[in-house]
Amino acid sequence: MLSNLKKPSSPNAGTCQPWRPAPSPSLTLKAHGAVCEEGNDANGGEAIGECGGGVSDVNEEMNAYERVNGFGVRKGDSSKDSDGNVVGYRFFCNKEGLREIKHYNRIDRQRGHKPKTRTGCKAMLSIYLEKSEHKWKVRKVLLDHNHELAPVGMSHLIRSHRKMTDAAKAHIDGMHAYGIGTSKILDHMAGKSGGYSLLGFLKKDAYNYADKMRRSRIADGDANATLVYLEGKPVVDPMYVAHYNLTKDERLGNMVWANGHSRSDFQCFGDVLAFDSTYRKNRYKRRVVIFSGSNNHKQTTIFGFGLLIDETVSSYTWMLQNLLEVMCQKKPCVVVINRDKAMIKAMKSVLPEASHRFCAWHVEKNVTLNVINERLRILFKRWLYMDMEVNEFEEDWAETIEEFGMHDSSWARHMHEK
Repeated sequence: MLSNLKKPSSPNAGTCQPWRPAPSPSLTLKAHGAVCEEGNDANGGEAIGECGGGVSDVNEEMNAYERVNGFGVRKGDSSKDSDGNVVGYRFFCNKEGLREIKHYNRIDRQRGHKPKTRTGCKAMLSIYLEKSEHKWKVRKVLLDHNHELAPVGMSHLIRSHRKMTDAAKAHIDGMHAYGIGTSKILDHMAGKSGGYSLLGFLKKDAYNYADKMRRSRIADGDANATLVYLEGKPVVDPMYVAHYNLTKDERLGNMVWANGHSRSDFQCFGDVLAFDSTYRKNRYKRRVVIFSGSNNHKQTTIFGFGLLIDETVSSYTWMLQNLLEVMCQKKPCVVVINRDKAMIKAMKSVLPEASHRFCAWHVEKNVTLNVINERLRILFKRWLYMDMEVNEFEEDWAETIEEFGMHDSSWARHMHEK
């Protein structure tokens, strides 16, 4: 039912000796049948050079040259002819360009800015296809950088130079099959290579690869086992219902399921629905959602469960719509949620008539993290859990703001609005 799609590898058009700037007009390089020799640019300007092979070969040559010299390469824009064929490419230094000023002027930014990685470096290589000769020629090359170059021993940290070979991947897969952890595998590989700097990739690259393989096994193994189990449940419980969807690459996406007892309870006690998505303690790091409420004995009642592929508005919307379908379109009157923005937006879209309330536990946790004064914490707890009239609360709030000097506190204003 579920399959793991793989990208077909691009054919190798040929190989070229690592590219170097021509020290003299008479330079000619040859490697494996591909020729790099001097020539004139398209505008009839100064002689620069030309290189046989395809664009992938030029990219590899640039990577090899820049790895030795301590900077990275990024493939830039391309140009096409009237038939849609690519006839020009530009390659830039990895520090080309600058971060847009709009990112610094955002007033709603919650996290600090990442370190600057762009310096506006002008180093670049421009090539074009000479159709009459079926060769790629160099139009323009700039080798001056406006930043310090990385030492040779650190160039492997640059993104364009990091690559896991098939041998390294096979080595990791083989040792994983015997239950060896990724950290121990990397220690072993670094010891054999002479250090982490000689591995050719970072620890993060290895962990990302391991995570990718784990997800592929989910698609082919655990996901199928889960679906087979859920599809077999109606044999025992005729009222058992499970809904799920698939991603674009045919992997298991979001899920919602509920048994017959939970569906019956929802018809009786589903006027108030608690939507809790704070659980993530599973091996696949997916968000587990619990739909719960309270029965006539004030006991917690579970109405159903969900599994989210991500925490976006579309995922929450899909889950709520399918929950209503599972519950025969019975809509709750009150929904208790946390302060997740995507969840709030989805709730307002699917259940606009319901009253939305924030979970007191999450609010209290927020107070604990932001309030040091013990007396102020007690006051917040009193406001959360005691039955109070609106006027009484507003009077208490005004007195507390005055007493603790919180007139200019943006956090206090935000909490009062919520």
